[in-house]
Amino acid sequence: MLHSTIQQLNDKRLRSYEADPGLLKEHFGIEEAVLAGGYGYRQILELVQNGADALLEALEGGELPTGDARIQVQLRENRLYVANTGAPLSQEGLDALLRSHSSPKRGNQIGRFGLGFKSLLKLNGRIDVFTRTSGAIRFDPERCRAELRKRFDVTDAPGLRLAWPLPPDERAADPVCAELEWAETIVRVDIGSEDLVGHIREEIRSFPAEFLLFFPVAATLTLDGGEKEPREIRLIIEHGEHVLHDGKEISRWHIAARQVRITKAQAIADATHIHARDTVPMCWAMPLEVRREEAGRFWAFFPTHTPTYLAGILNAPWKLNSDRNAIIGGEWNAALMAEAAQLIADTLPSLVLADDPARPLDAFPRQLDRKDEDAAPLVEALWARLKEATVIPDATGKPRPAQELWRHPRDTFKLADAWQALAGIEQRRLLVHSSCLERQRAT
Repeated sequence: MLHSTIQQLNDKRLRSYEADPGLLKEHFGIEEAVLAGGYGYRQILELVQNGADALLEALEGGELPTGDARIQVQLRENRLYVANTGAPLSQEGLDALLRSHSSPKRGNQIGRFGLGFKSLLKLNGRIDVFTRTSGAIRFDPERCRAELRKRFDVTDAPGLRLAWPLPPDERAADPVCAELEWAETIVRVDIGSEDLVGHIREEIRSFPAEFLLFFPVAATLTLDGGEKEPREIRLIIEHGEHVLHDGKEISRWHIAARQVRITKAQAIADATHIHARDTVPMCWAMPLEVRREEAGRFWAFFPTHTPTYLAGILNAPWKLNSDRNAIIGGEWNAALMAEAAQLIADTLPSLVLADDPARPLDAFPRQLDRKDEDAAPLVEALWARLKEATVIPDATGKPRPAQELWRHPRDTFKLADAWQALAGIEQRRLLVHSSCLERQRAT
């Protein structure tokens, strides 16, 4: 139960303010900075991210049955509910919610900063966390500020540094919580104005379905803005492919993932403790129905605005700008891009199909618009590896290193295809497969 922990944490926090009153101003400033930046406009993203971390923790601990990975977002009038079937809130997790920059995330878990929960301050209401296992607690920003102002005679005080226990029947008394009886944890947030309700509803509408691609097991995310039929996003893993169902839309993806270890001293120093771990997760999600005109993006578990210049989604704990919508330069990101280039180069041969041996070419990077693009280290490292990679099919369909093959004298698909049907096997081993020219014609 967390109730005994709450009092201990509150007492500890108040003693720290008595010993160092300047912390009050510092913590108030941190919350103001959070709301002024990108966190102030991504409450759904942050709450779903926390739910996903709880699911991953339960999966790693063997506590979640296969097929039971589930998150549901539900907006009812001026109240937001986010429920999940993951691990319950722990004492360590509660402590992190009352702090900042100290999230206990690790391994494959998504969050890193311990700041996302502070984004809920933007909604100007109470925040209740119900867990079947650990009990129920309340974060009341208005009460927190009032108690701190009175106790320490200050004007500016933070709103998410104290918490209070809730009676055990509080969850049962809420009919919406009763509908979510299946959930281990429910976060309930009061929303302070109609404008903010509209913002939450829009965030629910625009939530990126591809978020589920980074789950290692089948999962379901339900998004209900209270307007019409709920939006259900389902991930199904079958025959080595990730199949994403978003309502009636279905997309198929090839997922390549690995844990990478960054050892370069300059990169680790650039990362700081916020990004640096013994290993970090990296994932490349390649759509199997590729449209070459669509630019891929860097993701930091949610999409950024930064293009990769290759197909799909490249997901890793990148260093981002303050608004968390674009990656930035630096040794850490450059080191991650070098690892990403190796992951992609290693994965391309597995994309080959017997009737489409040139399929890996769909994933080759495009030309950079400028040499100073943020993606330049990735594109340059990938091209360097592709020079040696066994990915270009010869006219027999066998993948070969590019330098071992000749191009056709005329880059004409129909002519090359006709020659390929007539030539002997030894001659076909010398030239690229005609399907490479077909793709060249389409781009």
